[in-house]
Amino acid sequence: MSQPALAPALEPQRITKRGGRFYQVGDKEYPSATTTLGVINKPALVPWAAGLERNHVVDIAARLYQEQHDLPRLDDAMYRQTLSSRLGTRAHRRTMRSAQQIGTEAHALIEWKNRRALGETVGPAPMVSDGAAVAVMSFEDWAKAANLKPVAVESVVYSTHYGFAGTFDLVAEINDGALVMIDFKTGKNIYTEALLQNVMYQVAWQEMKRRPCVGGYVVRLPKTLDDDLACEVVTVPPVEQLWKACEAAITLWTELHARANQ
Repeated sequence: MSQPALAPALEPQRITKRGGRFYQVGDKEYPSATTTLGVINKPALVPWAAGLERNHVVDIAARLYQEQHDLPRLDDAMYRQTLSSRLGTRAHRRTMRSAQQIGTEAHALIEWKNRRALGETVGPAPMVSDGAAVAVMSFEDWAKAANLKPVAVESVVYSTHYGFAGTFDLVAEINDGALVMIDFKTGKNIYTEALLQNVMYQVAWQEMKRRPCVGGYVVRLPKTLDDDLACEVVTVPPVEQLWKACEAAITLWTELHARANQ
């Protein structure tokens, strides 16, 4: 991995459009790290979504059958039309929307707490749901045990050398003062993409100006009392070990994006 020159100090602007999230940095537009990593296949996603939808259709069909039990039988076309109208939004989208809401709330309150710890001026604490409150309490327990001291919170980093940008959750000192890049997740698992994303943020952070991180962590936060209330903390492998995969994703995304815009 070559050592690029320091990136100039520019103020990035976030842009969300068809194809993902982008950042305008000066006269350049860079894809977000998560957008570039979207080229990675997710083989478990389709069966998961199909399973949710199957269960949803069965539930709605069973309710409709019970409601119509003592009424005149609907003809085939009317039954299909009624069933279709009751299905509404696809089941996996509703599930993801709910999970994303909890994640958004938890991130917002954790950000508020870390900015306050940095001495920044903050308004009232964000109101959160019970699920998000569980996630935040879990973070606080882990932060206390790790002697965590925030250094930078929810900041945009970008690489002019490699052509990507993104917003990391937290850079902090832990334990003996080691500087680390930290990402929070509220999903059921920590996937490889999360590790690659953390590495990309480390590279951009160093390129821009800053004291290098010695490593990174992905912290999965519980969001219900049924979960193990302790954070799941995964150590990100060294940058040198994962960077080839990151660079391959950037290259593939760039090629596909160029072809799509021809």
